[in-house]
Amino acid sequence: MTTTNVVQGELKRKLQATPSHSIEGTDDHWIRRGCKRALAALDDQSDKVSISVLTVVPRPNGEGAGEESLRRVLDEDSAAFGRVLLNDAWARDRLQRFRGENSYQFKVLPPTYLLYVLYQQNKIGKQAFCEGCETLMRGEGWTSVGAVYEMWRQIPVDCTGFVDDDLFP
Repeated sequence: MTTTNVVQGELKRKLQATPSHSIEGTDDHWIRRGCKRALAALDDQSDKVSISVLTVVPRPNGEGAGEESLRRVLDEDSAAFGRVLLNDAWARDRLQRFRGENSYQFKVLPPTYLLYVLYQQNKIGKQAFCEGCETLMRGEGWTSVGAVYEMWRQIPVDCTGFVDDDLFP
């Protein structure tokens, strides 16, 4: 997997901006927890995690800088990327438009798609896939109706019976 130094910087900024003693279940709690986990994965130099960080120059600043850094990397060599995974639904929609405007071929997908790839390749069964998506969604606080829809939009698997109704569209 690949990300940009700008996305990494945004994660660090958000981590510093959220209270360290945020109440469990609050937005601050989920943001802080997610940033810590993502940064830990970026810092992991073991064989179990393989994430490269591309430096984008000049570095974009301000709101949407992470998205802008991705667009720059994709503009330079879109053929090198088959899939782009983003948490934020609005960012995925904007990147979809960018892809269409430039006739690029990469797909823009939600993070649950990583589990779908494992399921497609028979690395995990249907129950493990469905329960893994549910765990990911609950763990990251993606439980609103809109978030639930977005996490399943690109995944053609019926998880009825494996996932609580509130986390399946």
